[in-house]
This record gives sequence, C-alpha cells and structure tokens, in this order.
Amino acid sequence: MGARVEWHGAEVTRLVDECLAQGLEEAGSVVETAAAADCPVDTGTLRDSITSSTDGLHLVVGSDVEYAVFVEVGTRRTPAQPFLRPALYESDLGPCWEARLP
Repeated sequence: MGARVEWHGAEVTRLVDECLAQGLEEAGSVVETAAAADCPVDTGTLRDSITSSTDGLHLVVGSDVEYAVFVEVGTRRTPAQPFLRPALYESDLGPCWEARLP
C-alpha cells in the first residue's frame, strides 16, 4: 500500500502572492491615512499628495511634492515635522520596521 502525494506548488505560490499583495495594499492604506492625518498643513498640497502603491512585493508610501523630504527631516533652518515615519511606526507594521529605519 503506497501513499500518494500531490504537489500544488504553483497554486500555493499564487495564493501567497495574492495574500501578500492584498496585505501590502491594506497596510499602505492604513499608513497613508495616518500620514495624511499627521501631516502639517499650510495649503493642503502636501497632505493631498500622500499616496501608497505596491507592486505586490514592495510597499511605497510617500509624496511626489518636492519639499516633502524637507518637511519630514527638516533643514538647517527649519525643524523637522515628521509625518511619514511616525505613521509607519504607529501602525501595526511599526515594530518590524523600527529597528531598520533611521
């Protein structure tokens, strides 16, 4: 009497990829919303420019506004007003990233 083993590797890989992509999209939405809520507002341009995107393996949350980085990290004349990093750190993703990000 023999045992029969069926391999469904391609199906498992597809399901893992789908779940990862969905999880990243959900995480991006959470961090994006928190960053917009924490963002300093003058005209609202920076806050309104915050977006998240994923390619299924990587999550990017940020802004394409040129001065976003200067608000986040500050300059020698202007103190930092971080809104992206705190949004990440305060999310459920925070504990796994805090040790890796400056």
